[in-house]
Amino acid sequence: FALEEQDSRISREAGTRLLLLSPTRELCHQTMSVASKLAQMVPSVVVSSITGGEKKKSEKARLRKGVTVLGCTPGRLLDHLETTAAFNTAELSTVVLDEADRLLDLGFEKKLRRIYDMLCDKKASHDSAEAFKQSIRDGTADHDTSVAPDRPAKKGLEKE
Repeated sequence: FALEEQDSRISREAGTRLLLLSPTRELCHQTMSVASKLAQMVPSVVVSSITGGEKKKSEKARLRKGVTVLGCTPGRLLDHLETTAAFNTAELSTVVLDEADRLLDLGFEKKLRRIYDMLCDKKASHDSAEAFKQSIRDGTADHDTSVAPDRPAKKGLEKE
C-alpha cells in the first residue's frame, strides 16, 4: 500500500493532499465512503467531504483541523477557496475529476477553470514564500532590508 510508505509525511497539519471533485453530493458521499474505508489502514489520512447541504461553519471547522483527502462539489469547493482562509492546499498534489464528462455536461466548466486558477495561485504563492524563507535561512536572500528603500516619492508628494 503506497500510502504506508508516505505515512510519516502525511499529517492533518499539512492540509489537503488530494481533492476529488464530483458532479453531485450523492456521488461525492458514496466515493468518500469507500475512501474512508480504505484510509482506515493509514491512521494519518483524514477523509471528509464538503458538498453543501450542511452548515458551512462545520465544514470550515473540518478544513481548519485539516483534511488529507477531500471530496467536494465544484460550487462548494469554490466557495471555500474564496472565503475560508484556513483551507490549506499548500501540499496539494492530486486533483481528481470524478465523471469529468458529467461535470462539463452539468455546466461546471467555468467553476472548474476558476478552481484550477485559484489552486495554481495558492501553490505559486506558497512556493515563493517557502523559497523566500529558505533563502533567509541560508543567508542568500536578495532583497532590500533598509527601513526606507531608495525609490521616488509618489506624484504630488515631496521627499524631505
